[in-house]
Amino acid sequence: MTGAAGSGKSLVAAALAARLRARFVDGDDLHTRAHRAKIMSGAPLDDDDRRLWLDAMSLVLADQAPVVVASTPLRRAYRDRLRAAAGDVWFAELVMPDDAAAVKARRRRSRRDRVVPEDLVDPLLGGPEERDRLPLATDEAGGRFAHDADLGSIVDRIASVREAQSLR
Repeated sequence: MTGAAGSGKSLVAAALAARLRARFVDGDDLHTRAHRAKIMSGAPLDDDDRRLWLDAMSLVLADQAPVVVASTPLRRAYRDRLRAAAGDVWFAELVMPDDAAAVKARRRRSRRDRVVPEDLVDPLLGGPEERDRLPLATDEAGGRFAHDADLGSIVDRIASVREAQSLR
């Protein structure tokens, strides 16, 4: 489950994991202490930094299946890396409607455990131009889901699409 900071991805991912009887892992917990400190200082991670995080996520996906991992949006190269290491990976991208900026800001402010500081959130996946840069390609398993309803409805929608795609 990927989504911008404040999108509700951790909540939706945890609910989806419960629905699928899978383990839930918050991807933020897979960062090293040094990388957490770097992020909290306001410095974005580079590809070398993310390599260790992707390696940790790959291990979780490969060794702890079934598992639902919540993470920030991932570039295609990162998704390919996870698939190469863990095999059968299905991506759900949670997106907020464009008019939901106030909701996202309120959620970010209310989180005491957030890893990403406020000034790095929007560059991760803040506006429509960023969201359009990272969608799944037609050859990737998964889907893009609007966070536009109650939690149960969103989880139902994701689980239904996942099941339909796995039957192909």
